[in-house]
Amino acid sequence: MRSHSVGVAAAALVALVTTTSAGIVHITSYAGTLTTLRLTLGSGSEITTQSSLQSITATAECGANPGWLSLVGDVLFCLDEGFGKPNGTLASFRVGPSGQLTLLNKTLTVAGPVSAVVFGEGTRGLAVAD
Repeated sequence: MRSHSVGVAAAALVALVTTTSAGIVHITSYAGTLTTLRLTLGSGSEITTQSSLQSITATAECGANPGWLSLVGDVLFCLDEGFGKPNGTLASFRVGPSGQLTLLNKTLTVAGPVSAVVFGEGTRGLAVAD
């Protein structure tokens, strides 16, 4: 694991982090990776100089073209657009207390899924748009 100092990027991510000093950030890439980072923010005027990102884990289990993430409790849903294939995929991961990811399930979706939303009583529904 490596730790990187961040400047302006940390300030931009402040709105995405729910805690005041640290948080877990999940990022997808068309390079085929789903990466989990720990964002630790400096305080006050040191937010841009004392903040850091530390890689926790990276996986290619979402698919070759992951483009959408939805986090519900401790389950992270990842949509793979599946460029050039007849279907995309939806993978679900359990997010552990330290941010580690465990693949729960992976299933085929419509071709080229681009977004998803969890809905319904107990958040038991998932709609996928292509």
